[in-house]
Amino acid sequence: MKTKRLFTAITLPDNIKDEILKQSEKYKDLPGKFVKREDLHITLLFMGNVKESDIDNVKTSLNEVQKYVQSFNVSLAKIDFAPPGSRIPRMIWVYVENNNNLQKLHDSIVNELDKNKIPYYKEDREYYPHINLARLKTFELRNFTEEEIFSYESVDIYLSFEVKDFSLIESKLTRQGPIYKTIHKVNLY
Repeated sequence: MKTKRLFTAITLPDNIKDEILKQSEKYKDLPGKFVKREDLHITLLFMGNVKESDIDNVKTSLNEVQKYVQSFNVSLAKIDFAPPGSRIPRMIWVYVENNNNLQKLHDSIVNELDKNKIPYYKEDREYYPHINLARLKTFELRNFTEEEIFSYESVDIYLSFEVKDFSLIESKLTRQGPIYKTIHKVNLY
């Protein structure tokens, strides 16, 4: 049984990617694996390993989401450590402002997959939209004092863009990092 590791996501416009990278420059001194510019995205739903025989049904289910969600704007709030409230940060995120339309898009994807009985990985936690900028090497971070780590204050960013579509993306894990390939796109009107 062949599978593909899949997730749904909103890809970012080039100007937004450029601005995020410019605003996050100060974090580059920290030990970590930074996400490549072309791979920046807002994950909607991580599906995990999906049987290849189910992928056409996944695409059909995702197309149904158009009936419930129209294009909308998303605003980005700040760049900061993650997860929220952790003593030793594990990641650097761009936090997304609360957005009912984004939640509705996520929920509609889940509802369509469930309605069509498509098996996928179900997370135990609530959906928390963000853009992952880096996965920090926590072992190497131990060489930094807590003061040094938290001297990297959060960066407020005031960026917004229109979400006109979302994608089904395959993620192949390699030693150099994940390789992403868009296998389906759904337009929102």
